[in-house]
Amino acid sequence: MLYQDFEARIDGFIARNEIDSALMHNSMLIKYYNSIDDLEGILSAAIDRAEMLRSIYNLSEGIQVISEYEGLAKSLIPSALSARFYNRKAAILYQQKKKPEALDAIKKSQALDSIINESTNTYSNWNLEGAVYRDLHQFDKALSLLHKNAQFAEVHGDTLEYLSALYNLALTYSRQGQYAKSIETSLKYIENNTYQSRDYKNGAMWREAAESARKIGKYEEAYNYLDSAHKVRLLDMERLVDFKVDAFKASNQLEKARLKNSVLSEKSKTDHFRILALAFFLLLFIFLGVIFYLSRQRYKSQNQLQAIENAELQEGLDFKNKLISIVAHDIRNPMASIKGMLELYNQGLVKEEELKSWMDGLEVSVANVDLLLENLLNWVRSQSGKIEPYIETLNLNMILEQALQGLDAQVQLKGIKLHKPNPNIAHSVMGDANIIAFVLRNILSNAFKFSPKGSNVFITCYDSNEHHCIEIKDEGEGIPENVLAKIESGLNFSKGGTSKEKGTGMGLALSKEFLAAMNGRMEISSILKQGTTIKVIIPR
Repeated sequence: MLYQDFEARIDGFIARNEIDSALMHNSMLIKYYNSIDDLEGILSAAIDRAEMLRSIYNLSEGIQVISEYEGLAKSLIPSALSARFYNRKAAILYQQKKKPEALDAIKKSQALDSIINESTNTYSNWNLEGAVYRDLHQFDKALSLLHKNAQFAEVHGDTLEYLSALYNLALTYSRQGQYAKSIETSLKYIENNTYQSRDYKNGAMWREAAESARKIGKYEEAYNYLDSAHKVRLLDMERLVDFKVDAFKASNQLEKARLKNSVLSEKSKTDHFRILALAFFLLLFIFLGVIFYLSRQRYKSQNQLQAIENAELQEGLDFKNKLISIVAHDIRNPMASIKGMLELYNQGLVKEEELKSWMDGLEVSVANVDLLLENLLNWVRSQSGKIEPYIETLNLNMILEQALQGLDAQVQLKGIKLHKPNPNIAHSVMGDANIIAFVLRNILSNAFKFSPKGSNVFITCYDSNEHHCIEIKDEGEGIPENVLAKIESGLNFSKGGTSKEKGTGMGLALSKEFLAAMNGRMEISSILKQGTTIKVIIPR
């Protein structure tokens, strides 16, 4: 039947990560179910649509689908479909950081499962509920639920739910301060993960193990885990690049097919005109003139299409070559240095005391590499045009501390005197937490990078009637006018820091682009040899 073909096609598109095509066919499937008045079919397809949107982080549209079909879900209560509906609603609300609402949806799903004696959503509900309690710092409840989920999933051979439970357990142990258990659980996740080629969480587990090992003083293990995490992130980035290049190739092939069809169509029209010309000799010259005109237009059209194809292909190649160049020069070199140092240590050529004395320098190197990777991945995200901020009320003091995480070693190594806002004065702001933290991290990293040893960096927060403002001022080298003009125009510019720190040159340009997505902006003023001041301005 038609609807069965649609479902098979949608499954195929999802397996190939062609979400746009899957969403298009899903819309057609919902229309089909509406035409035959199949209420359960409509709700099932709507749940699948919301889940697809959640998988690509289009949470605002996903929750719109949930709101649109919640009345239908209530009309089918109690049923397995309505229980699944509230389970997926909880997943989207949790990703939107609406934890009380997510918990309420979980309870509804669990109540419905209990009424109909169904266990389809049991694992997912336990996992979501455990994650919510963890984020609410109710660790005992979280651990109880997640352990139960892991045990049941393992017994019943549900690998995906088992991995999901391990992932949340590792994060819970880390937040509770049980770092040894967090390491053990993270490694168990990696060992049991058979989906590594398409699972971004694998890299997150390596990083979690590295961070936990660092906190309990196991530095060699920490750097080995961190090395594995960076390898995974590089592979993820390579897959993103290959995906974009493949998309360019697919687009080119499609345009070539369209061009070929256009040529065949025009040829058919030309033959038709020639036949008519033979029958109507008096109109021969008129038809020949029309044919000549159409041929010239077709020739121009072909040249224009070919130029577009060449430009798109060159854009894809330039995109990949630039990323490969950055990876080769700015990321591989510091990682190779760290790896070489660890090899010397393993061979007994470096003592543990000497290793500890190098820790600050190594931590700065790793933090720089991590920021480079974050900028590169955000660049790929910006190239795809999918910047969708999630606006909420934020504690600016907490966001600032989040942005400063990982930069401590850079501050200590240069002896920079960091002046932060008074922690007793609360500053709130409406915005996207990830975007603001990303922007502040790039600005602060630059301030530290271009500041001389022992200098000051000032961070102040203040409000006006219309805006919130975060001001970061350093006493560094300053920015020449020609370079400042490039930055203001959104161009990339890279230069080594006062201690030869590396960078991609895309941090400030990306920050301006991401700020603009939530109606914010950046103002830069600088005086050579005296320092730079950057203001991050966000609407109230």
